[in-house]
Amino acid sequence: MVTEHAHRMIVRAPNHGEIQRLLALNRDGRAGLVDLGDIVLPAPGSIAGVLLSPSGEPLEKRSVSLQPVEPAGELTEETFTDRECAHVESRTSITDRQGRFGFADLCPGRYELSTVDPEGIHASMELDLADGEAITNAQLQIPAHGLARVRVVDPDGKPLAGVSVLIFTDA
Repeated sequence: MVTEHAHRMIVRAPNHGEIQRLLALNRDGRAGLVDLGDIVLPAPGSIAGVLLSPSGEPLEKRSVSLQPVEPAGELTEETFTDRECAHVESRTSITDRQGRFGFADLCPGRYELSTVDPEGIHASMELDLADGEAITNAQLQIPAHGLARVRVVDPDGKPLAGVSVLIFTDA
């Protein structure tokens, strides 16, 4: 009797990417060797850059996060292809005196760099990283912002509590 067993194979190596492969192995009850052929791991890449204030000054001791834009998700029999870097976790870097940050040993893919300044202003950008690429000039800049003062009232002129006001720039 021949039965089919699904197995997930994960191949990782230091300073290289990762590949996950879903394998459907036929087993006839006999022990034996299954030749899976050569497996080529992607070359590691890196992303480095500088975090800038709205006026263009480097920002020191600030947290910059990096995360994959699209999570790899689960492998199924329908996605029976190699998945490079199926496990990429979010990472954080703290900027140095010159506002520099960096992330090494990255697999190819699309990433988002993001930060939130002490006033709660969010800045982000997306980057595509090729196999073995070193992006060295990413510039993440906090957008210029100001403060707005507004009082929200009901039709009788009474102030309303718990109101959110969002202001956007049409670009």
